[in-house]
Amino acid sequence: MGCSHRLQSYGFLRDRFSDVQHSLFKLVEAKKRKIADKAEKLQLTGAASMPLNFADPLAPFKDAFAQLLAPKKLSRVDVRNQQIFYEVEGDERPITTLSSGEREVVNIVFDFLLRNPSDCIVLFDEPEL
Repeated sequence: MGCSHRLQSYGFLRDRFSDVQHSLFKLVEAKKRKIADKAEKLQLTGAASMPLNFADPLAPFKDAFAQLLAPKKLSRVDVRNQQIFYEVEGDERPITTLSSGEREVVNIVFDFLLRNPSDCIVLFDEPEL
């Protein structure tokens, strides 16, 4: 979804945090389905094992998180309990424990990663808010 040749508003980004979280949960679930589908297909062919070299759909989000909030690192997404965790100094914490400013920055960047815009100019009015 590019945004060239049209103006796209990102609206009230603070209301998007739950949508962004939900999208991350969907990415993790899609990976699990892909692994399960491949396992079933291999099992039908008589295979007793399978390679586990599946791409991590969270890799771009982990990279962005680390660049934004180092030394904090995005560690895992727990779909069952609907939580996202990060790690700092060996301690795992829910993403909800980030400061409101940190959460807002993560939300904006993750939203951009999910939308995958290209050929865009992005303007922020009153970024301090």
